[in-house]
Amino acid sequence: MDIDRMSLRRLRKAIQENDISFPVPVPIFPKQSRADIQWKLVELYFVCNWSPARIGERYQMTSERVRQVISQWVPRAAVLSYLQKVYRQIDAEDKRDVASKTVST
Repeated sequence: MDIDRMSLRRLRKAIQENDISFPVPVPIFPKQSRADIQWKLVELYFVCNWSPARIGERYQMTSERVRQVISQWVPRAAVLSYLQKVYRQIDAEDKRDVASKTVST
C-alpha cells in the first residue's frame, strides 16, 4: 500500500480505522505552501473529519486549495515516516486458527 498514492478520502478512513498511524503533534513542513496553517488543515481533515469545504470556510480558502495543501503534506509525511501502515499482531486464538487451516490442507 503506497500511502502517498491513496486518495485523501481513503487515507482519512484508514487513519480513522487505525490502519495508518498519524503523528501527534502534526509536523509542519516550512518549505511547503501555507506552512503557517498547514498542520491545522491536516488535523481538521484527518482527525476531526472536517470536509475541505468546511475547512475552507474557516480559513477563507477554496475547498480545492485545502485539498491541494493537504495533498502536498501527505507525500512528505509518508517519506519521513510520519504516516505508516499499522501491522496488527495476531492474537493467540487467530494463530491457532491459521495453524490448523495450514495443517489440514
